[in-house]
Amino acid sequence: MKDVSIIIPNYNRGRYLPACIETAIKQTHSEREIIVVDDGSSDASRDVLRSYGQKIKTIEQEHLGAAQAWNAGIAAATGEAVAFLNSDDLMAPERIELQIKALSENPDAGLVFCDLSFIDTDDKPLSGVYTHPDYSRETFFASMLERNQIGSASAAMVRHSVLEKTGLFDEESDRKEEYDLWLRILNVSDPEYIPQPLVSVRVGTGRTVYGRDSLSGAYSKALRRFPLQDIKRALAKKYTHPFKIQLAYARILMKIDQHAQMLHILGDLLELRPRDFEARFLQGCYYLKTRNYKTATENFTICLESDKKTPEVLNNIGVCYAITGNNQDAKKMFKQAVELRPGYKDPEINLQILAGKSSTYSLSPTLDRLRPQFYPAWPE
Repeated sequence: MKDVSIIIPNYNRGRYLPACIETAIKQTHSEREIIVVDDGSSDASRDVLRSYGQKIKTIEQEHLGAAQAWNAGIAAATGEAVAFLNSDDLMAPERIELQIKALSENPDAGLVFCDLSFIDTDDKPLSGVYTHPDYSRETFFASMLERNQIGSASAAMVRHSVLEKTGLFDEESDRKEEYDLWLRILNVSDPEYIPQPLVSVRVGTGRTVYGRDSLSGAYSKALRRFPLQDIKRALAKKYTHPFKIQLAYARILMKIDQHAQMLHILGDLLELRPRDFEARFLQGCYYLKTRNYKTATENFTICLESDKKTPEVLNNIGVCYAITGNNQDAKKMFKQAVELRPGYKDPEINLQILAGKSSTYSLSPTLDRLRPQFYPAWPE
């Protein structure tokens, strides 16, 4: 492959835009174009873009949203591959070169992604790297069905010809639009992965908070594109034990509101292993979601009997307590959850609500197990 189009959507990130564009200009792979789509910014972003002259291709549109901005960039792209970059993020100089190489070496690959490092609003590095030590090409689609494994659109490059098969970003989705596209791409092509932090994601600029809506409508809509038998077949490639296959399948059924089938599966699993932590947790989440707080608490309490240091269980019990008027014990649960997992936002927000310091959010349960690692300062 010879050419790549780097697409940078921008909305009121004029402060960070020059640094972002400079990392695109300074790529070691020279056969590339840079397309910046300004999505109706009201700050100085367009003045910044005009200062680059012919070094970049600029598209100006009214404020339509992220999906529309990405798609406008793709429509203008001439490269054989398309690399995505948020306008407040930065790239290592070799990012494009290494990702192009990965796609070139695997003709069946439609998408390549990399690890992420993090910086704050003043360009200072933050600790930690978002990485994938258990990555497997053969089972990555199944892992993506379970939850989004690609930490940011900025990590990804896709083959342009694959986008012609799958279609572009769903413009009817108001968030998490990249998850839907990644699934469609992975359903028809291989992934490739570069275990290096080739992108620095900027934390604290007010972009979408990740993770608190793991069961949101956007995720559910993306999963509903696939027949259930295809989902189960993919999970069977990842998990060899029937119990684990069924449990993973039940989690996805929860996300797409197929509750009757999920409860049937959980009933069978709990008959085999009455005190299985994961099955009890999922059943507790179902009852919490459907406002049966007594039964939810019973299931979460069984989870605590096998592991008293599980922060998402403590948080969920706290939510049940708070909703039913037991604020004192709810506060204890939320504090324990925060102590066990610094950076875990659901119990932090719940404590603010109990203290009367937040009217922005409602009480936040965690309806999925936490990731092994967090993004710095971002909730799960």
